[in-house]
Amino acid sequence: MNLTEIGEKLNTKTLLTLAFLLLALASYIFFVEFPEAKKELEQAKNETLEKKIFNRTLSEVDSFTVFNEFLDFTIKNDTTWILTEPVQDFAEVNSVEKILSAFFNGKIERVLPDSTVNFHEVALDTPLVRLKFYFKDGKTDSIALGIGTATKDFVYAKRNAEKEILLIPAASLISARHNLFYFRRKNILSFAPTDADEINVKTPHGTFTIKKDQVWKITSPFTASANQAAVYNTILIRLFSLRVAEFSANNPGKNLAAFGLENPSYTIELKSKGKFLDVLYFGKERESLVFLNTLSQVSVRLADKNFLEIFKDFNFYRDSKLQVFEVEEIDKVRFSYDKIVIELAKENESWFMERPVSKAVTSPNKPQAIFYMLLNTDVENFLEASKENLQKTGFKDEIHVEFWSKGEKFFDTYFWQKENSIYANSKIQNCLGKIKAKLPFLDELKPKISDLVVQ
Repeated sequence: MNLTEIGEKLNTKTLLTLAFLLLALASYIFFVEFPEAKKELEQAKNETLEKKIFNRTLSEVDSFTVFNEFLDFTIKNDTTWILTEPVQDFAEVNSVEKILSAFFNGKIERVLPDSTVNFHEVALDTPLVRLKFYFKDGKTDSIALGIGTATKDFVYAKRNAEKEILLIPAASLISARHNLFYFRRKNILSFAPTDADEINVKTPHGTFTIKKDQVWKITSPFTASANQAAVYNTILIRLFSLRVAEFSANNPGKNLAAFGLENPSYTIELKSKGKFLDVLYFGKERESLVFLNTLSQVSVRLADKNFLEIFKDFNFYRDSKLQVFEVEEIDKVRFSYDKIVIELAKENESWFMERPVSKAVTSPNKPQAIFYMLLNTDVENFLEASKENLQKTGFKDEIHVEFWSKGEKFFDTYFWQKENSIYANSKIQNCLGKIKAKLPFLDELKPKISDLVVQ
């Protein structure tokens, strides 16, 4: 036998030995270690379950009733958490989750035989709080809570009809020892700010409507592009952050007049695709609060009246642009100044003068330049177009500019100068404003006939 054959025999024997050892190790792990590990896991799981106050999950709860020193009330899981007794109302989800988490995620610190505890001293002869849980499978669980321990970390509790006394986390008592206000939902609205695409506001100052089609636009009392940030931050965020300060009447019935809600001072309608999401009605004021109810909830509540201040000046929600329009859609324009009237009309992409003479315009460059100049004009500050404000700004019919598109006039604005400021009064949008422009701006709005007609 040569050295090569001896080497091959040794390699084969070594591989067989290694394979046998690996098989033995695998068998040991499978038949010995795995069962032991599984047993340890089961034991740990059982110990964990034994330490839980209730071996249930939050999702299994159908309803629960709380009996405390304030009153008895019941909360039911019906898509969302609803108070059913003593009032019917939406429940505050965070408050409900706190109380359920305390009992279904909380652990037992210690179990004491009842013979070692004086029921009167720990307030279990007359519990501070009792709770009864009803589960979706028809079964129930109950627990009574006494006073806290000297360290205030735990409270004494008695579960169902068991004799043992439990020491459980103090959070269980804290979460259940609240009045009804704590468990009632404080948000006025239950949907997200982004759900609404139309907001109608009726106030003593007039009506205000904004609609969203990709972006928010004001449609009443004037037509204008909206300041997107102002609409979102000032209206939507504050509207959906509005909270109940006090619950007043659960079933006002025919007594709405007592709260000023028979003829509301403010009404806010929220719509999505033409359908009502909800309507808020605001009535009389009481100190720093205002009475309100909604279409979805007739109960009368009180909220911060300062919220209504955001609707006192609709101009605040305008886009800073003097006017937003599509340049290519303009087919007629009129300039009136110094007793001169110039009318231009568009036909087949060419511009023609109709007044004061009927001649072809040399090119669209001049009218187009004016259109884009006005399109990019910003208003420094808006004012209501009242007689008083017109007088303050020194209104004079210096320049009058009008645009049409397909027979409809959508730009109708007067421009004038007072000292070094230029003002504009939009008849279409019913607004007055000081615009951001230098004095040569007005010269551009006085085109010369010689600059327009074909020579």
